[in-house]
Amino acid sequence: AAAVYFGGGGSEQAGKWAKLAPAIAASPHASRVHVLGGLSDAELAAEFQRHRVFVAPLFNSTGIATKIVNAMGRGLPVVTTGSGTRGLGLDAGASPVCVGETADAFAACVVRLLTDDAAWLQASRAGLRHVGRVLSAEGQQRAILNLVNASKT
Repeated sequence: AAAVYFGGGGSEQAGKWAKLAPAIAASPHASRVHVLGGLSDAELAAEFQRHRVFVAPLFNSTGIATKIVNAMGRGLPVVTTGSGTRGLGLDAGASPVCVGETADAFAACVVRLLTDDAAWLQASRAGLRHVGRVLSAEGQQRAILNLVNASKT
């Protein structure tokens, strides 16, 4: 049976997730839900190795969600909300992440990536390609050079 692991630091969002602890404990599925709390970079890297899908239900993000980039860069498929895609430089309709804006759509993304090996492999490869092409240091350098060159014309 699949399990859910929640990791989070001291941010406001992590505090909101911590409020779920009593409901999780009362659930008949409590043994399959694990609240990890704040994780160091090394601990997070180890968690990435142990799991099949990175789930990031972000509701009010600003900037770029670096944990999503880290997951994609390790070939771990990502499920998030529209807020979680901000700053990732995604092309419309060709996203390497599965976006669910409703609870049902979000759950469908998670279930598909947990159970469909072909979808998992496609998402894994697409995330790696996107990080290499767009979000890596080289990708960012190319984007800046393209902007500079475009401004000269």
